[in-house]
Amino acid sequence: GYGVDEAESVENGNAKLKIGELCPSSPYFDTPYKTIPPPTYRCPLTLRLMADPVVDSCGHCFDRDAISTWLEYHSICPISRKPLRNSDLIPATALH
Repeated sequence: GYGVDEAESVENGNAKLKIGELCPSSPYFDTPYKTIPPPTYRCPLTLRLMADPVVDSCGHCFDRDAISTWLEYHSICPISRKPLRNSDLIPATALH
């Protein structure tokens, strides 16, 4: 999986590809030969590509489902540990 600070390459079978490089068919895309998305497109909670990205008041991006589930059990941002509510989240239009 991707972490926020991981190197700018990923393994694809036996080949190591650079972020943004064309790659063959991938489970993340519906057609072959798309580019590999940058790690910032992955939710820091799930490490999966964000389907519905939202941003909190600190500027952290999360997938809406993942952060909503987190907020059912916690009332803080999982990164900054500052108070956070679902109503504080806004769509991250730059990632759509």
